[in-house]
Amino acid sequence: MLVSQINDFLNYLSHEKRFSSATIQAYNTDLIQFKEYTINTFHTENIAHINSKQIRFWIAYLKENELTNSSISRKISTLKSFFKYIKQNNSDFTNPCKGLVSPKIKNRLPVFVDQTKFPDFNFDNDTDFEKIQEKFILEFLYQTGIRRSELINIKKTDIDLHQLFVSVIGKGKKMRNIPLTNQFKNQLIEFLKRKDNYWNTSDYLFTDRNGLPFKAIKIYHIIKEQLSSSTTLSKKSPHVIRHTFATHLLNNGADINVVKELLGHSSLAATQVYTHNTIDKLKKVYHQAHPRA
Repeated sequence: MLVSQINDFLNYLSHEKRFSSATIQAYNTDLIQFKEYTINTFHTENIAHINSKQIRFWIAYLKENELTNSSISRKISTLKSFFKYIKQNNSDFTNPCKGLVSPKIKNRLPVFVDQTKFPDFNFDNDTDFEKIQEKFILEFLYQTGIRRSELINIKKTDIDLHQLFVSVIGKGKKMRNIPLTNQFKNQLIEFLKRKDNYWNTSDYLFTDRNGLPFKAIKIYHIIKEQLSSSTTLSKKSPHVIRHTFATHLLNNGADINVVKELLGHSSLAATQVYTHNTIDKLKKVYHQAHPRA
């Protein structure tokens, strides 16, 4: 009985466009594990016999097997979705997940590149424009702190070299202006000059040889390759550069409200996560410098 209801639920998910195949597979894995635990421990496949106490036993079993809180939370979420589906199709069914609370998940601190290890940008005498552009994409992300999606959509007309800022359309179609330094202005001018000489012209700032804007996955691979030569971080993505931008600004004395505006955050709470890294740096300096530490 439990098996057929799990299959019905998975078929329902497969017809819903909002669920990816990976998500459905995760649901399937969680529910199969729960089914096997229920059969082996309580010797029942009747969904009507499953109660909240049995589910709590299952959660305890997961903890004993050293699953992380995030993994346990995902499995609880799967069960909640499953039993909610059962309830919608059977009004007499008592949902055993009602009132069930997921374990707290610790907030992960943003991963960032150490300031001394971030690669310096220069054109050198490189004539391979593809390599130049890939290095400059890394530099552009670091200079502005913008998101990958924002980078892809930047056009040449979004850059004001006279007033020294770049206009970006962020989440919620909100526009913000990010200041540019004089040094970066000169680098931009040189980059645009080389691009016009080597590749097809385009309204977009960063493109392939045919003048088409990059796909998100291409930007990811570019950043991963660029960072591989300068850092041993396990995570190397465009968002790591955004974290690096914010952390370096705060570590060097920038006001958190200014960083919030530069990042395009709607609330200060989203920006405050970066202060943990700043506090860690302060603690390190304190313990190294204070005579009583």
